[in-house]
Amino acid sequence: MSDVEIEWPWQYSFPPFFTLQPHPETRSKQVSAWKSLILEYCQKSKLYIIDVREANQLPLFNNSAINRKLDSSVVVSILSELSKTGNAAPLDKPKHRWEIYWHTLEEWASIIYDYVCENGMQNSVLTLFELSQGDDVAGRAFAGIHTDVLIKALQVLENQRKCELILSDEDQERDFYSRPDYVRKNLRHSKDARLKVWQATSIKSAAMEVNFFDRVLCLYRENKWKDLLDLRVESVAEARKLLWVWPSESNLKLIKSVVQGFGLKGVISIGCGCGLFEWLLQQYSGLPVIGYEVNEEWWSSRYSNPQFIKLNFPKLPPTPDMLTPDYALLFCYFNDGKAFREYIACYEGDLVFIIGPGVGSGRHTDPEPFTPDFGSSQWVLYKTEEVRDTQDFAGVYVRSTKDQSNSD
Repeated sequence: MSDVEIEWPWQYSFPPFFTLQPHPETRSKQVSAWKSLILEYCQKSKLYIIDVREANQLPLFNNSAINRKLDSSVVVSILSELSKTGNAAPLDKPKHRWEIYWHTLEEWASIIYDYVCENGMQNSVLTLFELSQGDDVAGRAFAGIHTDVLIKALQVLENQRKCELILSDEDQERDFYSRPDYVRKNLRHSKDARLKVWQATSIKSAAMEVNFFDRVLCLYRENKWKDLLDLRVESVAEARKLLWVWPSESNLKLIKSVVQGFGLKGVISIGCGCGLFEWLLQQYSGLPVIGYEVNEEWWSSRYSNPQFIKLNFPKLPPTPDMLTPDYALLFCYFNDGKAFREYIACYEGDLVFIIGPGVGSGRHTDPEPFTPDFGSSQWVLYKTEEVRDTQDFAGVYVRSTKDQSNSD
C-alpha cells in the first residue's frame, strides 16, 4: 500500500488534521476532507476493506513524516459518516472491519449494467469471475472488484429487475436468496464453494433501461418537472440518495398557498441536500427558494450528488441576517435538533414547514413534523398533509401571535 501514487492534500501534512478538532465548523470541514481522502486512497489502491485495528499500518492514517496517526476511534467515526452516504458499511458488530465503496453499491450496479448493455450482453449469462477478473473487463472500473461487493451490486440490479442471479443447485439457490450471509461466508472460506459459485452463478440482463439517476437528470435538464414528479421510483434506496421524500403536486400546492397566503416572498430550506425537492417547489410555485447546507468541501467533491439549485454555505452558528423574515423556513428530513433550535431562535419570521416521518414509520428526524421542540411555546401547528402515501408528513407551524385568518 505504501506504493500507492496519490497526491496528498495539504491537510495530510498538517499535524492537527490527525486530531479531531473541537470547534464544530472546523471539525465538519476536517471530517469532510477525511471522507474525500479515504475514498480517493481506497479507489487508487483498490482497497475494498479496512480493518480499523490495523488502520495505522496504512499510510492513509499514518503520516510517518510528521509522526502523526489517526486514532482508531476517529477512523470509526469518519467511516460511520461515510456509511450515511452509502460509501461504507461495517462488516461486524464491533465495527472493526468495513467495506469501502468509492462508488456506492447503486453506482457500481449502474456501471456494471451499462457495460452489459454497451456490449450487447442482454439476456446472456456471465459468471462472477468473468465480471471481475475476465480479460474483457480489463481497464473497466469494476475490474478486480471484491467478490462480496460485486454480489451486493448485482443484488441491487436484481432488486431493480435488471438481472437475475442464478445458482444451478436448488438447495444452494434457496440459501442464496434467503441467506446471503451464508453464501458470502462460503465464498470467503471455502475454495470449492468459491469456484462453484463462479461457475454456476450468473447475471442475466433484462431489457435495457435507463438508470434512475440518468432519468432524473434528463428530466431536470429538459425542465420537465411534472414528469419528474410522476417518475416511478423503482428503488427506494436509490431515490433517497437524491430525495428522502418524493412530493406530489398537492404537497407543493400546500406550500405555495400557505407562503403566498401569509404574504411571504419565498422559502429558505435548511439542510437542503442536493436541492431536488427545492427545485421542484421552485418550478411549481414560481417562488424563489434559497438552499443552505454545510460541508462545502464535500459538496464540491466528485463523490457528492449533482446539485439542482445553488447551494449556500453560511458560517455557523446561524445569525438573523441569514434568515430574512419575509421568507418561510423549510426543514425537510432535517436531523439535528440543536441546530434546528438555533435557526428558530434567529428567525424573526412567522412560518415554518417541517417535513419528516410520521409516528410508527420506522424512520426518525429531529424535528419531527408532529412533535418538534422549538425551544419555546410561540409556535403552533397550523396544517398537516401526508406526502403522497408514504407515512411522511408536512407540518405547517406559525407563531401563535400571528393572525391566521389571512391565509385561509
